Amino acid sequence: MHFLLLICLILSPSLIFAQVSHRIDAETQLESWKLEDNGMELELIQRLPDQSRAFFQGRGFTSKIADKISKSCIFQVIARNSKEKEKGLPITIRLQDWQVVFNKQTQGIKLKEAWDADWSINEVNQAARIAFRWATFPTEQTFDAGGDYNWGMMSIGLTPGDKFALKVNWKEGTQAKEQWINDLKCPIDR
Repeated sequence: MHFLLLICLILSPSLIFAQVSHRIDAETQLESWKLEDNGMELELIQRLPDQSRAFFQGRGFTSKIADKISKSCIFQVIARNSKEKEKGLPITIRLQDWQVVFNKQTQGIKLKEAWDADWSINEVNQAARIAFRWATFPTEQTFDAGGDYNWGMMSIGLTPGDKFALKVNWKEGTQAKEQWINDLKCPIDR
């Protein structure tokens, strides 16, 4: 009976669970989490508030707004469809479907559209808004098989040092998938 179960697990890709790995960069001490599932690869890398603050100030944001963005728990997101072109299905990621659990409360992540709506035209000019849109991870994107990928920043909407769980949703073709990534940490403001 155990042999039959083992064969079913080996032959049935739908029974394979996503893997989540965690690492700490030896040089920077920044943490990252990588989710891998049947060709879908998603990496979340902490960005220090100083990194984000400098980046946005360099693109025309005031110190006050750049500071607010940088302290909203920024991660660098890298997504890839690593399935071979002939063997894989497209993978669609919609950030509006992701959920954050912090202090037993559930919320969505802070999308780029929400940031944009927060700023008046007098606070953030058009050039800075365009830079923000291009620097942040797309709210929705489909990745074709064969190595299609993208990256950008994502705001969780928490504060430096907060710990949380993130429910990541995606579609492989038309099949909906999800995976929790636990014990994520917002980078501290050094």
